Amino acid sequence: MRSSKHNRNWLAGLIGLFTIIGFFIPATLVAQAKPGPEPVLPEQVRQRLFAQGQVIAAALPVASHEPGETDWTDAALDPVSGLLAVERLLDNGAAAPCLKLLDVITPGLTPGTAEYFQALYLRAMVLNRMEETDAALQVSGQMRQEVKALPSKQGWADLAEAKIRHAQLQFHTTYRLAGEALEFARQSGDKKLEAQALSTIGRVSRDIYMTMPERCTPYHEQALDIARGMRDTAFIIGELTMLSLTLLDQPETDKVLRPMEEAIAWLGPGSTTRSRFNIIRQLAFVLHQYGDMARALVLYEEAIRLAKQLGMRSTTQNLYEQMSGIRMQQGAYGQAQACLDSAARYSTWKRELGYFYRSFAEVALAQGKRDSAVYYYQKAFEEQVKGYTNRNTLQLAEWETEFRTRETERQLEDQRSYRRWLITLVALISLLLLGSGIGWYLQYRNRREITRQKALIEAQAGELQQLDELKNRLFANISHELRTPVTLMLGPLEQLARSNHLSPQQSAMIRLAENNGRHMLELIQQILDLGKLESGKMTVEESSVVLAGFLRDCTASFADHAQNIGIRLEWRNSIHPEMAVWMDTRKVETILKNLLTNAMKYTAPGGKVTVTTTDSREHLCIEVSDTGRGIAPADLPRIFDRYYQSVGKNAPAEGGAGLGLAICQEMSRLIGGQLTAESEIGKGSTFRFVWPKRPAAAAEIDFTGQAEVLSAPQEMPGASADTEAEKPVVLVVEDNADMRTFLRATLEPDYQVVEAIHGRQALDLLPELVQRHAWQHHGGLILTDLMMPVLDGFALIGQLKSEERYATVPVLVLTARAGAEKELQHLQIGIDDYLLKPFQQEEVRARIEFLLEAEQTRRALVPQPAPDDSPMEAEATTPTALSVVSDREWLGQLEAAALKHLGEHDFNLETLSDSMAVSSRTLQRRLKTLTGLTATQYLQELRFRQARLLLETAQVDSVKALSSAIGMRDAKYFSQGFKKRFGKSPSAYLS
Repeated sequence: MRSSKHNRNWLAGLIGLFTIIGFFIPATLVAQAKPGPEPVLPEQVRQRLFAQGQVIAAALPVASHEPGETDWTDAALDPVSGLLAVERLLDNGAAAPCLKLLDVITPGLTPGTAEYFQALYLRAMVLNRMEETDAALQVSGQMRQEVKALPSKQGWADLAEAKIRHAQLQFHTTYRLAGEALEFARQSGDKKLEAQALSTIGRVSRDIYMTMPERCTPYHEQALDIARGMRDTAFIIGELTMLSLTLLDQPETDKVLRPMEEAIAWLGPGSTTRSRFNIIRQLAFVLHQYGDMARALVLYEEAIRLAKQLGMRSTTQNLYEQMSGIRMQQGAYGQAQACLDSAARYSTWKRELGYFYRSFAEVALAQGKRDSAVYYYQKAFEEQVKGYTNRNTLQLAEWETEFRTRETERQLEDQRSYRRWLITLVALISLLLLGSGIGWYLQYRNRREITRQKALIEAQAGELQQLDELKNRLFANISHELRTPVTLMLGPLEQLARSNHLSPQQSAMIRLAENNGRHMLELIQQILDLGKLESGKMTVEESSVVLAGFLRDCTASFADHAQNIGIRLEWRNSIHPEMAVWMDTRKVETILKNLLTNAMKYTAPGGKVTVTTTDSREHLCIEVSDTGRGIAPADLPRIFDRYYQSVGKNAPAEGGAGLGLAICQEMSRLIGGQLTAESEIGKGSTFRFVWPKRPAAAAEIDFTGQAEVLSAPQEMPGASADTEAEKPVVLVVEDNADMRTFLRATLEPDYQVVEAIHGRQALDLLPELVQRHAWQHHGGLILTDLMMPVLDGFALIGQLKSEERYATVPVLVLTARAGAEKELQHLQIGIDDYLLKPFQQEEVRARIEFLLEAEQTRRALVPQPAPDDSPMEAEATTPTALSVVSDREWLGQLEAAALKHLGEHDFNLETLSDSMAVSSRTLQRRLKTLTGLTATQYLQELRFRQARLLLETAQVDSVKALSSAIGMRDAKYFSQGFKKRFGKSPSAYLS
């Protein structure tokens, strides 16, 4: 911080040194003045401009009074007329009478009214005209207080302060306040305020960017467009003359004259003195700029006369200074001094006087009064130092640029060329040093920032590495801990499987548990392998193996699974059946089995998976190809990344941890091999694993290869249901064969079970199922998993709810993710439910029983079709279809209304009816028709569901707190009802 401050002070001192050089070196180089630049405007144009100025000046009325001549204390004016009189007087006369008139009007106005605010605004503008800016700011503060009662005047309060700050040369504050006024005007639609704000921004932009008219002219042009629409003549003339003044230094004379011609055209008999003054002053500026000094002097005199009449002291001083400059160019130094003396009489001594003193110095220097010149140059320098003290760095640089620009225009004509060269040299050196300093500072700051960011990145990298190590250690520890209970489960299961005292169904269930226990053991081993790979502790353990038989056995282990899901599995081998090689059998087996698992997972029933093994001179190769849906081009480069899941918009939810292919890739690299993938959407994928060949024994006979079909598609599950059974139908949609077997064994004693392996097959079976006698008379539902190939559970539910005939088919969702109800937006109370894995048999039965009872109630409320009705008519009158989409929307609104009051103990049907703006009888009837539940049952079901969600997300820690949170006082009654509804007590969730 100290270094930065020292650099700024050093740069400011250097700039001040060169500024002194710019002031005083030219004072020693006095010579005769040279002629000014050749006029650009034709003589006839200059004559026409001068004539127009004289005509406008002659048409001006003589001032009706001088300040102080009229006594306003006896004026009998109502407030509105008085304020209008102040506005007219301000545009046609001096400021002091306006202030007197306001003193008469204001006591009769009520604070907090629009008239009172208008009086304050006019007072602030009058004081600003009189250059009493401190007093004007006090009035602006009063306007801020009035805004509290009149928020619609906020923009005008901002604009008033912006104009005052502009008079104080506080450009940045002016720009901000005018911008806020502009934003307020556009939001409120106040066009007059918008035009005024744009004009103020244009004026302050001109002060900031003196030599860049393109930065300010757009604001004046926008203000002009608004004023033309409002036909505000005075404002239009003011903006046109300002636009002409802004473009005065440009070489294109048309751009300068065109706004002046339009301003003169807008001038009429009723135009204000201020408008006429603006035109005459700008005409004088134009003639002065283009070298017509004599005519410019005449118009300057007219402009000075009008400025005095309007009480514009600073403007009068400025015009005298302009005339002094012309007299200096003409060599009339005495007249130039007289103009400066007149300017001094009108100076308020509240503005920056550096330029003013410098003009005195130049005149004195031209007259040979060196001591006076040095005195005035010293005074000018002192004023310059004050400017540096009161402004920020940007304003200082702009002031210095403007100062040097005007200095070059007012130098003695005989030294003009040399002086321009000297000032340019000084500017270049200053800019060079300033640029060098800024560059050094920016470079230093960038280096410091880079160092800081580098340290931050290194710290974050260290933290990430530690977190990664902790994660790996946690995975390894958990995996090791899991192996013990899994082993203790598999041991007893193996003993039970060898027992001769079990029924066939019991033996099947034991084998099912044993197989899935071993599958869990494989998953645990994958996590352990991942930890070893990341830590670099996994080693290659080679042994001699007969390769062809080993690979065939690995492939054949998937034959039963392929047959169950309807996939053709082929094995094509071109490796000699007796050839032995050295390799890490466990790693090759892991790679092949993971590739086969993925191929089976993403191939639809009826498809084909092919394993091809080949032998080259130096390498061995395994290809696993399938006819599945393929991999999206966006996913293909990242399929070997850990934990990666498809980002495809329509990709089904199929589960998985995203570890299998990552482990395969790293294992292949460990044994010196390479794993690659090719895929085409809709046609399938091919994974190719190549690794170095290390023969252990060579075959002596030729071998051309063999091909073998290990499994062929059979009839899909679902056709085996007992079509004659008079029991409710349960359509089980699950891609895992073991899970289907378990659910069938659980449900078959009481339900007719039909199986489907994915959502698409379920939709194909459903039209026939809902027409069965058992479904029509005993009910039916769908029990579906979420993670499935081809068509997942989310898509299945979405299609069911989008078709009116299936909209109320009960759906029980199996999911491994808590909070799935939030994702399944289509689930409806009384119609649908979900169940978290793992679950107990009692839970499944309780959920199914509840949904079927609600369906039977809904069915009983709707007339059944006659036996001789056609299928089309029967379908049209089926009671399980929502009649219109609005019913589903109504149920959603009902649930949202009930949830708002769910924690209230006295929440009942009447409260719910009031929330829905219907009678309790109407709500009861419609609710039971749509859900099969009474209002009491519905509220109880909603409370139970909310309680289950709180338990699953661990938001409560006791049954008592849970029952209170859902609006039930008796915790014991709640616990009994909850267990009956879900087949599991609340305390079981908390344990």
